[in-house]
Amino acid sequence: MQLPIVAPAPLVTAHADVFRDLFENRCQFHHFQNYLTGLIVLDNKSLTVTAQAYQHGNHALVQSR
Repeated sequence: MQLPIVAPAPLVTAHADVFRDLFENRCQFHHFQNYLTGLIVLDNKSLTVTAQAYQHGNHALVQSR
């Protein structure tokens, strides 16, 4: 069972600000931090698994078709 991710990894929080100016708004930057955290901590590195690991139910990283 995959434990939920409740916040960006400390490593991501410490270093992601370098990329802040590349995003138009805070929401996009937050999703970027979530994606990086998923790449670091999850065994399966897909967007679907990353979105499911966050407790936000209907996460905006993955859009259903």
